[in-house]
Amino acid sequence: MELIWIAILGVILAALVMGWRRSRKVVAGTAVAGPGMEDGVLTISGVTERPDDADQNGQAFATISGSITGPSARPTQVYRRLVMDFGQRWPEVGDQLPVYYKVGKVETSWEVGSLTPPPDSYGPPEQYPG
Repeated sequence: MELIWIAILGVILAALVMGWRRSRKVVAGTAVAGPGMEDGVLTISGVTERPDDADQNGQAFATISGSITGPSARPTQVYRRLVMDFGQRWPEVGDQLPVYYKVGKVETSWEVGSLTPPPDSYGPPEQYPG
C-alpha cells in the first residue's frame, strides 16, 4: 500500500514540475511577465566575428558585450555568449536589442527578448467599429 502512495506522490510532483517549467517558457521572443521583471535595452559594444560556417543545426555562437539600461536600472555592463541562427543578421557594434531582466539582478538574469507582446497586426481594438 505504501508503494502505491509513493507512486501517486511521484506522479503529482512530476506534473507540478512540468507545469512550472512550461509556464516559464519563452515563446517567439516574448516571456511571461513575472513579479519584479522589466524590459530594457542592450546596446552592443563588442561582438565576435561571424564564423565562416554554421554547425550541423544551422547555428553559430556570438559572444557579445554591452550595456543594459532600463526604467530602474543604471547602465550595467554585461557579457554573454548567444546561439544565433546562421541565416539571421549577425549583431554589430551599436545595435540595440530588447532584453528583460529581474529588477536589481540585471547582470545575472538578463535574456534577449521582451516582456511586451508584439503589436497586433490588426491594430489596437479602438480602431474597430462598435
